[in-house]
Amino acid sequence: MIERDPVSFTVPVDIYKRGVLFYFGKRKGLLSYIRQAHPDYYAEVRAGLDRGGDAMCISLSGDTIVYARDVPTVPVLVHEAVHAAEDVLGKVDVEASGEPMAYLVEYLVAKALERITSCVGVSP
Repeated sequence: MIERDPVSFTVPVDIYKRGVLFYFGKRKGLLSYIRQAHPDYYAEVRAGLDRGGDAMCISLSGDTIVYARDVPTVPVLVHEAVHAAEDVLGKVDVEASGEPMAYLVEYLVAKALERITSCVGVSP
């Protein structure tokens, strides 16, 4: 694994007045953010990270976070974007299926790939 600085950005989902935070880097940086923004969830998120996994979608009140230890491959990014889309749609009471789900996953992946490419200089 190449050691990189963390890559972090938010993809706004204006139609649902939400956003998805993407954080790719060491868990220490993510936990620092959680401690500041969502202190009530810190222990729960830390326990989830301790259980392992190189990538995951974390649902917090008001926040949807896609986390990976490093910039993920496209299949992993799509997998986590599906979970993020389910979370966003669930928070606004829209059924996570059909066109709303498909368009949101497509949008999240496209925007994340744009940002990853601009931050890291290469496509995953």
